[in-house]
Amino acid sequence: MKKNRATSSLLVLCLLLASCSKGPPEPIEIVLDEDSCEVCRMAVSQRRFAAEIVKTDRTAFYFDDIGCLVEMARDPGIPEGAVAFVVDFDSQAWLRADQAYFLHAKDLPSPMSYGLGAFESPAGAEQAGKEWPGTVMQWDQLVLEWQP
Repeated sequence: MKKNRATSSLLVLCLLLASCSKGPPEPIEIVLDEDSCEVCRMAVSQRRFAAEIVKTDRTAFYFDDIGCLVEMARDPGIPEGAVAFVVDFDSQAWLRADQAYFLHAKDLPSPMSYGLGAFESPAGAEQAGKEWPGTVMQWDQLVLEWQP
């Protein structure tokens, strides 16, 4: 009987500890025209081009253009444990940057003229590329190879 009670107590403790774990950061909503970009200091004004880095303490760096996010990802880099998020150009839902597809098109009218849009699927990026011809790439390629 004592063994069962100890086992039950241990199980309850484990469940409580597991429920308290934070897990990876989730997106934090940006307040348009109020939150400002960490890189260029402009107000974030267009949701479809917004991006952010959410740190493990639930604080965030906001970006008004995906190009600004890439600039920070290159130098000084994304803090350990933090997650970069971008807004899907079409649905305007948050996506993890490392799971998104990006269209770089010279004529795509992004706030800082970087010409970058994020998409949930390669098909979405390719469809947008019919209106704004450009190159489709994923996050790692974007950070390493993209030139503004």
